Amino acid sequence: MKTIKGFLRALRITPIYANGFTCREDVFDQFAKGDDQDIQILYANYDNADYDGYAEVVYYRKSTKKYYEVYGSHCSCYGLEDQWDRDEEIVAEELLKRIDQLNRLFLDYQKK
Repeated sequence: MKTIKGFLRALRITPIYANGFTCREDVFDQFAKGDDQDIQILYANYDNADYDGYAEVVYYRKSTKKYYEVYGSHCSCYGLEDQWDRDEEIVAEELLKRIDQLNRLFLDYQKK
């Protein structure tokens, strides 16, 4: 049976960028954060409507060997800049409970 940890290792090789995010550089640009080579982005989603938006990023930090998530939001007055500092450590099993899209992707991964 395929495990959550195996799924997350696969995402470290082939991350998923959804909706408003297109690549690693785009994530760091939107958050106005310098590229950090210690970070491996696993999943980045940016639901960006006309005047507001919501972003969630899941990543693995090589130096700590732990998973983290960061959230950001914006309105018409500002973007996602300077919101990366609110990241928090998360255990792998919690990721699937908190992020529906990741749970659906994990279920697809198990079927393959």
